[in-house]
Amino acid sequence: MRSKNRRLALLFLFLLGSFFGKSQDFSPHGDSTRTLLPNGWYLTPAGTSIPLSSDLPLNIALAPDGLHAAVTNNGNGVQTIDLVDLRSRKVTASVPIAKGWLGLAFDKDQLYASGGNDDINLHYRLAGDTLLPVDTLVLGKPWPTEKISPTGLTVDSKHHRLYVVTKEDDALYTFDLSTRSLLSRTPLSAEAYTCVLS
Repeated sequence: MRSKNRRLALLFLFLLGSFFGKSQDFSPHGDSTRTLLPNGWYLTPAGTSIPLSSDLPLNIALAPDGLHAAVTNNGNGVQTIDLVDLRSRKVTASVPIAKGWLGLAFDKDQLYASGGNDDINLHYRLAGDTLLPVDTLVLGKPWPTEKISPTGLTVDSKHHRLYVVTKEDDALYTFDLSTRSLLSRTPLSAEAYTCVLS
């Protein structure tokens, strides 16, 4: 019985060693851009990566100029909105935000972002390679006085509306961007993640 257990243990160690051992690429072309996994499959990068200023990038929005993209980072580190120059593939501005969660949308040179548990939406203007703060759109009093927490949002440029969904009070908020005022709050049947304009 001990001999059988010893053989099983050795077989297990052999398999474990071969699984965690260094993978080698035996591809006939010697392609160094791909990595061979222990299961025999390959991973090949689909593009290039751009280092961001913080962790947990939850959303990316392409600016109408086609030259910039905004990224909201909403992790445990310092939360930021990074502005990326797509030509140079570099972060040109990193705006610290107190709180955020997912919501990010451009309307011409205006950028709107969720303010997370502060129960606000942040408003910036794209100016060259940076973002300038404009104002905030308030949904309610900050957490924990009120629990609203905006998540996804979308802009209706034609009618000057900002639509925002929430995850704590399960609602759709509508703002008039011309007057910067809250027009309505529509209860939803469940917690919302994001919204899109039909």
